[in-house]
Amino acid sequence: MAESGPGGGSETAHGLLGLPGSASPDALIGAYWRLRGHIEARAATTPDPALRAARRSELERLHAALVATPGLDTSGVPAPGAPPGRRAGWPRWIRTLAAVAVFAALLLAAGLLLTPEPPEPLAETAADAATLTVAADPPSAILEVTTGDDERVVLEAPADGTPRSLPAGRYALEVVHPDCPDAWSQAIELGVGEARRYAPTVCRAEGSLVVRANTEDDRLVIDGIDVGATGASSHPLRTGRHQLRVEKAGFEPWTAEVLIEPDREITLNAELVARSDAPPSPAAAGAQPAAGAPPAAGAPPAAGSPPAAGAPAPAPDETPETRESAAGLVGAGADEQPLPLRTGKGGSKSWHDAVVHDLVSRYDRDRSGTLDSVAEVQSIPCETWRAIEQSYETGGLAVEMTHLYGFDGSEAPNNTLGITRKVRGYAYDRMKECGLKARR
Repeated sequence: MAESGPGGGSETAHGLLGLPGSASPDALIGAYWRLRGHIEARAATTPDPALRAARRSELERLHAALVATPGLDTSGVPAPGAPPGRRAGWPRWIRTLAAVAVFAALLLAAGLLLTPEPPEPLAETAADAATLTVAADPPSAILEVTTGDDERVVLEAPADGTPRSLPAGRYALEVVHPDCPDAWSQAIELGVGEARRYAPTVCRAEGSLVVRANTEDDRLVIDGIDVGATGASSHPLRTGRHQLRVEKAGFEPWTAEVLIEPDREITLNAELVARSDAPPSPAAAGAQPAAGAPPAAGAPPAAGSPPAAGAPAPAPDETPETRESAAGLVGAGADEQPLPLRTGKGGSKSWHDAVVHDLVSRYDRDRSGTLDSVAEVQSIPCETWRAIEQSYETGGLAVEMTHLYGFDGSEAPNNTLGITRKVRGYAYDRMKECGLKARR
């Protein structure tokens, strides 16, 4: 078959495929199937109907240009989207290979091929292809490849260092990251059989982070790296998302995710909650005699000493504020209307600690020190939730309690109101059932 050049229309198969007019028919058909495969794969994986329609339009343009190429046998190239029963047939090279296989089978059956010669290796079907590898930092960035002539998108995939085959030609590369304002771009021309590798870096800009906590001698861990104690120190970080963790012996770890923006400092407050099984501090242990031991003869009861026989003993970490809170909520029976909290302003640390004490004391069935099961959070009566919200609103904060403490999905420390992060959504559903204020 004679070689075909570009057709007379405004769009030709050679031009769309980035091939010279002297390219052979086999090279033209091979480049067509490779590009068509890329476009069909992208159309099949995108959830956006508009993008799928755009991909179908690209396939139709490409096929129309191929069919219009003078002197090119396209009988084995079905139209995009044609049902299996209406396809024009297999590509010519597949038909040829099948005929050779049938002929060889007949010769073997006739005993004519007793010592067959090793077959010649088949020609590489992607002989005019090139290899592109883009390993970006961070690897979660996205690579987009468009043709250099008409900016058609031929590849969109993670820039994670995976080698990808492309027909030889001119392309524009772009690497972007959804959390970063900067991008990397490069115009290239790939030659036949060439292997090209790039290692761009995005998210180059920096912001800073300050984490303060309600504890001392703790440890702040950013993205798995211990950076020291919390406090006023500012930590420069690349733009994007980072994982945070604050740890201290005797306390539940505090975890969060933060999005760093360019040239901006973010300050977070980490509220660590003491573990229920943590031993008392040496000072507290020395201020109180052993359980059940009477005070020395004639000596007045020391501050913090156990009450007289018959009186309920406070918990080791109980304060006057939490005792006042306990009288308000814990003293109420399951079917009684609980009294409003009377400790601190709503939303303050003392208020939060009192609510944690009340809820955990009443509904922590497995004695884990937190409310960490669906059954535990669903057992909290609506009267209790409404009383807590009423007390919270005494603080005059301009944000709903469900939002401030992260129940609606907003960023908040773990174990807010004594409820672990894994069941926070179930608690939020229960709060909405009880009529508490919610943003959604």
